[in-house]
Amino acid sequence: AQVFINVIDVDEPPVFNQTEYKFSIYEGPFKNPIIGAVSAKDPDEAAYKIR
Repeated sequence: AQVFINVIDVDEPPVFNQTEYKFSIYEGPFKNPIIGAVSAKDPDEAAYKIR
C-alpha cells in the first residue's frame, strides 16, 4: 500500500528536512509498529504563536 500526505499552509509552507520520505515494513504479527517519523519546522510559528 502507499500513503500520500499533503501538507498545505496558508502563509508559509512547513520546511521539511527532506523532500521525500520512504519507509518499509514487512508483513508479520506486529502490534502497533512505528514505521517511521517525519518532522518539519513552521516558519510562521513566531508570528502566529498561540498561548
